[in-house]
Amino acid sequence: MYNKSKKINPNAAEVNEIILYDGIELTVIAVYNNSVVAEFITYPVCGREDEFPFERTCINHRNYQRTFETIYKRTNRNYI
Repeated sequence: MYNKSKKINPNAAEVNEIILYDGIELTVIAVYNNSVVAEFITYPVCGREDEFPFERTCINHRNYQRTFETIYKRTNRNYI
């Protein structure tokens, strides 16, 4: 399993980080050597149910964009 003190890939996202994949926001739930397992923040994805039949997916490190924002930071914001 993932060890925070020893990063597998310098470009890899952190657990609980929000990432963007094909314009869709996901939360990282596990990090591996070549990929992450992520869960869609809003599921089902409207109009793309055939592409994403499950609420979790595995994504290669090269195929997502990091936001450097965790789900905890987003939920603790003070919205005006």
